Amino acid sequence: MAQSSQLKYTFDVDSGGWNNIIIDLPTGLTIQNRKLHRSCMEYTINGGYVFDSNQNAQVKLGVLPNTFPVRAAIRRGRNAWLEMHKELLTENPQLKPKWHDYKIKMITPGAAYWLTKEGNQPTIYRVPEDIWDTDLPHNVAGLTWSTYVTADRTVMPGQSGGYDDDADEFNAHVLGPNLSNTVGNLTSVGLLQSWIDSRPDLDPISERFDSTELDEFQDDPIAMLFNSGDTHDEIIEQFTNAVANNAAEEGDAFPPYHLQTPADEVLEVASASTTQTMPISYFTGFKAMLGQVFLRVKTTQRGSIDIIFDVNPRGESI
Repeated sequence: MAQSSQLKYTFDVDSGGWNNIIIDLPTGLTIQNRKLHRSCMEYTINGGYVFDSNQNAQVKLGVLPNTFPVRAAIRRGRNAWLEMHKELLTENPQLKPKWHDYKIKMITPGAAYWLTKEGNQPTIYRVPEDIWDTDLPHNVAGLTWSTYVTADRTVMPGQSGGYDDDADEFNAHVLGPNLSNTVGNLTSVGLLQSWIDSRPDLDPISERFDSTELDEFQDDPIAMLFNSGDTHDEIIEQFTNAVANNAAEEGDAFPPYHLQTPADEVLEVASASTTQTMPISYFTGFKAMLGQVFLRVKTTQRGSIDIIFDVNPRGESI
């Protein structure tokens, strides 16, 4: 039977709209089990339940998209962070902290990003509770996020040609744009956006033949050796014969996904709903990269809600 840990969290909600909440399960596992559970892993949530006695709670549970771009962005960010420490720790291995771990947020809490979203900016819960709704004993100094340090020269805000040679420090999140403070200094880098910006081209259409090259190809006797009449010409035309809003005329050169932007939003994986007569609602299991779960909660009145996760503490590599 697979090992599991039960983590409980209690959060307050306002009525009349959606409340956005993020649960950080690896930190909760580390606090409760008193051993390091690394954050940059994929965790399996076997299931769980929501308890709410009188507020008719609706709870949607979401996670990071389990896609190649998201995984690649996380690995790229983690590898850069490890490389940043490599020179120092190679020469001075005794300086490596016991709890050295790459910890990032699944989504930015920046105001600009949430202007287009329904509900408040998310509150992050990292400390699990006991049966009396009391936080488990924990060390606040350990509730941190990983920091990048770079000496890259950046233009000083408001000064033409001026540069800031001081080391810059910033955190990281997966979804959402880069986040800066009021004077323009970077405070958190969006890893997925950074990965997209580092790619030469995400549009496969741009690498196909242009019209001149296609004409030359169709006139080539070897390429058209088995062409009967203009059958091959018609087949080639169908590859790029895309007509907007006419699925029957779409060409095979065009994928159904967005050409430049990978899925960059939280995806819903489970839900639960309670009533006064049924105050407990169970939700099904799922996997969560970084072990972070996004909750959207709506109730008929203000109050608090309990949620319990049954988690496999053995994370899988991303």
